Amino acid sequence: MAEENEDHYRGDDAMQTLIGKQLRDLYDSVLVEPLPDKIVELLTKLDDLTGDDDNQDSSGSSSADSDRQ
Repeated sequence: MAEENEDHYRGDDAMQTLIGKQLRDLYDSVLVEPLPDKIVELLTKLDDLTGDDDNQDSSGSSSADSDRQ
């Protein structure tokens, strides 16, 4: 009986590993998608309203701009 339980847990571990890998693959693909133009526009307006110039680098681009691309 204990052997059956061990086999069952091994199957659970394998299933959890597979589900975890598939979720990571899905989320990773979402992270590399570009933001829609409307969201970039809204974020830019928000930056303008809050006067968020602290994140400017020497090229004049904010670090948030590079994160959005």
